[in-house]
Amino acid sequence: MYVADVTTGAAPQLLVGGRLDTWYPLDWSADDSKLLVWRYVSISESYLYLADVATGTLTALDASGHKVGIRTAKFAPTAAACTC
Repeated sequence: MYVADVTTGAAPQLLVGGRLDTWYPLDWSADDSKLLVWRYVSISESYLYLADVATGTLTALDASGHKVGIRTAKFAPTAAACTC
């Protein structure tokens, strides 16, 4: 998975890759510094990670290693964005 800043014309950067599983981008953090990514292994085994755009570091959101079926996920809206 590559990310690119289209406003600068810089070359795309590899953010997630080199693994045998299938990865999907799900959502950007409000400040665009992190990408929520889904590692799909099978219908009953998936994992969520935060990818830090600046460093490329992947952080597992559930370090337990339990196999769960995930279909989708998103960042929660920020309090500043709430219009209640």
